Amino acid sequence: MDIAAPDVVSTLTGAPLTILIIIVVASLATVIVRFLVSRTIRGLVNTKSKGLPLAPAALTTPNPRRKQRLETLRTVLNSTLTALIGAVAVLMILSTLGVDVAPLIASAGVVGIAVAFGAQSLVKDVITGGFMLIEDQYGVGDRVELGTGGGILAGGVVEEVGLRVTLIRDDDGRRWYVRNGEVLRVANATQGWSYAVVDLKVAHTSDLAAVRTTLSELTTRMRGEDLYAAIISQLEPECLVQEVTADALSLTWRVRVGADHDRTVASELRRRIVGEFAERGIDLAA
Repeated sequence: MDIAAPDVVSTLTGAPLTILIIIVVASLATVIVRFLVSRTIRGLVNTKSKGLPLAPAALTTPNPRRKQRLETLRTVLNSTLTALIGAVAVLMILSTLGVDVAPLIASAGVVGIAVAFGAQSLVKDVITGGFMLIEDQYGVGDRVELGTGGGILAGGVVEEVGLRVTLIRDDDGRRWYVRNGEVLRVANATQGWSYAVVDLKVAHTSDLAAVRTTLSELTTRMRGEDLYAAIISQLEPECLVQEVTADALSLTWRVRVGADHDRTVASELRRRIVGEFAERGIDLAA
């Protein structure tokens, strides 16, 4: 019994102890990595844009929007790093037990290649989604049109942005799930500024100068109101003649407004134009 005792102690303090240490170290590494990632993300969320004059747009946009993108990246980083630490720990445990891990690593490489071929679209979606988040192409609350090379996939207000799919609510209330890998073009009406566009037709006998003056004065009055002072730009609106026929002149009145206010301002302009033209004797054509 005395001779066997050292063997028992050696057995208990050999591979089992090593495995226990590997598990403990891997667990601690996971906790530390998650803590560091979360702390870094919180710091970026709370960072003010003026403190990062050369930072990319993804780090200098308003906090709520930046938070949404960085939280997505935090989830991906945590999952990826946890899986990596777990894989290394498993390989070390198998090696401790005397298992030759070289064939396993080679097999994993072959399986990885096979999976990569089978999940090309998934990888494409994730990579494209990552670049969309980093480049700040759009965010939650933006009004966008997402298109392919030959048409529009979906348009509406962005409700959620993920690495694989983007969720959009269109004007009919339908929710669209758009794979990021399918998006080749993005039209964003919510970044910086947009145009409030009003198309109208007046009788061909109308004085075009009087029409322009009326539209300009109407827009100026709106700009002076508290509700629209911060929305309508001080830049002079544009009056474009689109078509001239024997019966009517087709005009486009284009006013630069703040981001995502184009529909509201255009609707109010249309409402006021009817009354203003009636007062000044300007006839609208059919």
